[in-house]
Amino acid sequence: MKKIIIALVLSSVSAVTFANSRAYDLANEAQSKIQSEREAKESWESRMSEIVHRAALMTDVKINCSSSGQEKIQNLISDFNGELKAEYESIFSCEGAIEKALDGGISESEIRKELGL
Repeated sequence: MKKIIIALVLSSVSAVTFANSRAYDLANEAQSKIQSEREAKESWESRMSEIVHRAALMTDVKINCSSSGQEKIQNLISDFNGELKAEYESIFSCEGAIEKALDGGISESEIRKELGL
């Protein structure tokens, strides 16, 4: 009888140990999955941010280097004088937009293609 009780106790301890081990494994798997999904989301957000930034730079190039864009810019800054006018002209110049695009990692060939050159 004593041996049966000992066997039952050992069996119960073994079952609890196995259950705890399995629960720990499942918790680790869930944590790994959550971390993986978080990293995938961050990677996606980073790529989207880069795409939006590149699109904004290329839009600036296209607008600032077009004759209609330059005309609109001149109309906007025509009321300014002196240094302020010169500063705005440099900010909104075609050259300034191209320089920002190049600094932002856009290649010269991409800029030429966008401008149809």
